[in-house]
Amino acid sequence: MHALHAPVDNPVSDGAYSAMASLEWALKAWFALMLPETGRWAKKHAAEEATVLRMNFQSFIHAFVLSPMQILRQ
Repeated sequence: MHALHAPVDNPVSDGAYSAMASLEWALKAWFALMLPETGRWAKKHAAEEATVLRMNFQSFIHAFVLSPMQILRQ
């Protein structure tokens, strides 16, 4: 089962890996829920929120973390 496999070697580090993965998903969900859903563009914002919630974490990182970092570095 892939759900019980973590790329580490003992139960303590497996727990730490699971905690980090949980925090990653919580960060993504928090970001999506912080998007505004009121006002003139409510439909568009609701669609954006749903898109972010459906994203996998790697896509989220590339779209919202790494791209802005490249702009800031240059």
